[in-house]
Amino acid sequence: MVASVAVLAMAVVGVLLHTMVVGGRITGLWIPQVEAMTQIQLHATRADLWIEESLAGDRSVDLDQVWTELDEARRLGSTLLGENATEPGPLRPLTDEAALAATERMIALLDEFRVLSEARVAARGGAEAGSRIDLEVDDIFGEFNQAALEARSDLQQRYAADLQRFRLQQRGM
Repeated sequence: MVASVAVLAMAVVGVLLHTMVVGGRITGLWIPQVEAMTQIQLHATRADLWIEESLAGDRSVDLDQVWTELDEARRLGSTLLGENATEPGPLRPLTDEAALAATERMIALLDEFRVLSEARVAARGGAEAGSRIDLEVDDIFGEFNQAALEARSDLQQRYAADLQRFRLQQRGM
């Protein structure tokens, strides 16, 4: 009787430990990656809006802060791609080939957006709404946003699938 209670207790403890370890892995892996994707898009969007304000004549816009926003977006993207191996914190590099490819495309478009935005700010007089460079920046930013949405959606789907597998395992226990 005592032996069977001990075995049952060990089985319950084993299930609880498994739940904690696997649940922690799922949460610790996916949530920071999805959040980083969201933050990349947020930083880039803020930079785009501030650039538009600056070009519209708002002298209170600090362009150094605009470039800092894009630098932060790039840093997060680099961390997801595994380029900042010593980066502290819970954000781990992506390992899935499809997620890596989507993120590489997103970061390449972010880099292109930065180069064009810097050129647009430098051109000021010829960079008004509807100009060639304005339309080019808008096209690249639209492509960036689409790539960012696809990359984040892909991660969210993978997270949901991992979570579903975990739930099935839990039901089986």
